Amino acid sequence: MSRASVLNVMDDLVRAGLIMRAYAGHGAARYETASDYHHHSVCDACGSVADVPCDSPPRCVDPVGVGRKVEGAQVVFGGFCVECLSSGAGKTSGKLR
Repeated sequence: MSRASVLNVMDDLVRAGLIMRAYAGHGAARYETASDYHHHSVCDACGSVADVPCDSPPRCVDPVGVGRKVEGAQVVFGGFCVECLSSGAGKTSGKLR
């Protein structure tokens, strides 16, 4: 099966509300089951991703006056996971976000 076919099927599942795209910074597209709304935290050292619960998806209408209706937003928190912090990898990142 071609990659394009797989991506088309994934898009169909998103439109059907069965899965959702999960934004976790740069890299490959991620998908997860359409369950509880949440954001993500990505470790700056090892790249691991963890779910961050939140109350509800943000909803706003044309927040910056550009003629768009925003249906949702996802936040990606940067920082360091417990494992990287305990190994000393998260002491200084030198990374600006």
